[in-house]
Amino acid sequence: MKKFTRPAKIHIASILGKSYIDFVFVTSKKYYINFENVFRLWESKETKTINIFWHNRIALMPKLYKGKGIKILISDHSDGEIITKIILKYKKLSAVRGSTKKGAVRGLKNLIKEVKNYDICITPDGPRGPKYEIQGGSIYISKLTGFPIIPLSYNVRKKYVLNSWDNFIIPYPFNEIVYVAGEPIFIDKDIDNDEAKKIVKDKLMEVTEIADNYFS
Repeated sequence: MKKFTRPAKIHIASILGKSYIDFVFVTSKKYYINFENVFRLWESKETKTINIFWHNRIALMPKLYKGKGIKILISDHSDGEIITKIILKYKKLSAVRGSTKKGAVRGLKNLIKEVKNYDICITPDGPRGPKYEIQGGSIYISKLTGFPIIPLSYNVRKKYVLNSWDNFIIPYPFNEIVYVAGEPIFIDKDIDNDEAKKIVKDKLMEVTEIADNYFS
């Protein structure tokens, strides 16, 4: 039996992953809550945004973005290689390797270099948690650039939830998807970091709870 090399396995996994995401999306009914302003910000070349969502909501987020181009901070962990390969298959999506922990400084510096031309995306509790806890990356970039943070979330009616640190959500095909956006959060450069983290976490939890309760 032929043994696949690690790069070959990653390549195959990325093709299967994107195919599954696309199939779920195209066979599902979609709802969008509070996105009028967010869509305008994404399309504007004058305004850049820092988009955040919890790590367990990664799967269907590539299908949401329709803006001018976005750079996504992806973990240096081995799982990040597959996610990166999937992201690169989508138009206007690209990846920067790093995280809020390992490789954080390099990843954030690379992101900041791109803010003149791209929106930014971060999972603030990635790559290994704790679940639903804000790390400092999005706060740091917002203070430095003045760009607003956009809290995002989604939920699906039918899903499988992994027994992982983040309880990762795997959506089923022929489903219903609800995407929820919060109002832009502007971080004052003089605000205490812990206070800023609490503000951002509360807003991100708010849109997540709306999404989680939508199909109840």
